[in-house]
Amino acid sequence: MSMTQRYSITALFKTADEIIHAAEETARAGYTRFDVHTPYPVHGMDRAMRLKPSKLGFFALAFGLLGAVGGVGFMTWVTLVDYPLVIGGKPFWSWPAFVPVAFEITVLLASVLSVVSMIILFTAGLKIRYFLAGFVFLAPVLYGFIKLNPEKMNRILAFLNPEQYVNTYSFQAIQSVRVNLRSKR
Repeated sequence: MSMTQRYSITALFKTADEIIHAAEETARAGYTRFDVHTPYPVHGMDRAMRLKPSKLGFFALAFGLLGAVGGVGFMTWVTLVDYPLVIGGKPFWSWPAFVPVAFEITVLLASVLSVVSMIILFTAGLKIRYFLAGFVFLAPVLYGFIKLNPEKMNRILAFLNPEQYVNTYSFQAIQSVRVNLRSKR
């Protein structure tokens, strides 16, 4: 049995320097899709394999900043504009009270949205058009599901135009929102 195309090689090495040297030689030979498995992290392996740096850290930073700014902004709006209360003689904008919540929102958004962006980057390969192509096929399915279910369609239409659908839950929800907005003025 003769093998015309080689697509897999397995080797064992005794030291980390030998593994790094083998990875450098493999990359130098022109191979771009190969993997190295070690029982512990080997520093310098990314450089030896000629891997590009990950863009995931930038996404984590952006989402963390978004969480911090959004959390502090929301708490500022609530305490200064929407529902100003004097609690224990503190000023309306008391930043020490915002620090734990802002930290938690920062960590939450950075971690959850980094996982989502990691999945998008892995599946799309940084080409968003491949990822969004699924929505082209998904939109008609969702439209058909909503169109074939008249009760859900009526709820959506009642929420968008409540005056035509007076005896629905959406109309009642819109009316309660309007009553609450009028009572605050």
